[in-house]
Amino acid sequence: MMYKTMNRHAPDYLQRRLFTQYYYDYNLRNSEGKLALPKPRTNYLKRSFSYSGATLWNNLPSSLKNVGSVDQFKRNLKKVSSISDSHTAIM
Repeated sequence: MMYKTMNRHAPDYLQRRLFTQYYYDYNLRNSEGKLALPKPRTNYLKRSFSYSGATLWNNLPSSLKNVGSVDQFKRNLKKVSSISDSHTAIM
């Protein structure tokens, strides 16, 4: 759902209200394509789609974020998750 939201294939309410790009005033190595995270004051917010989706999206490699289609994204995500399951979690 995050891929569809970020590439304008999801409903408008998901694209406009829930996620905003984080912009830096200066150039950082790992800042491209990052989403602004709301400050969680409760566990309720941490379990929400806006927080957990943005967190997961920010932790994906940029090569995965920039694939051309949903099918390619799903295939590559399976590869990344199988690698990271054996080493670390995607979070």
